[in-house]
Amino acid sequence: EGFFRLFTDEKLISPKFGDRHKFKIKPRLAEESLLGGSLLLFSTKFDLFKFLFSDDAANIEELQFDQTKIITCEEQSKRKIFELERKNVELERKIAELERNLEMERKNSELKMKNLEMERKILDLERKSRGLEKFKQ
Repeated sequence: EGFFRLFTDEKLISPKFGDRHKFKIKPRLAEESLLGGSLLLFSTKFDLFKFLFSDDAANIEELQFDQTKIITCEEQSKRKIFELERKNVELERKIAELERNLEMERKNSELKMKNLEMERKILDLERKSRGLEKFKQ
């Protein structure tokens, strides 16, 4: 969703209250893990913590972080490792492609050099042939 979420058992929270503290109010639906109450959705961590330390938050009997959105350091590390491994495979693929391109360019250069050498030999032979023709005459 892209929001930092708090949960409260309170079902009726004034939208003006949300406007003042920069959060949206969403009723907690039955299919979600906690029934009833409301989710307070903050677009920034700063707004969430500013609200938590406000007098208005102190008047709410219960506020909880939405545990479904909190990941442990181990989970975060696993995600980072997976992402790094994926990037590593991608980089290895790019390196292999660059090496193939470099090899093709090297072979292309060798062929060009051989072609130039053959053209030089042809010119030499043509020059010698013209020299022999003049000599015959």
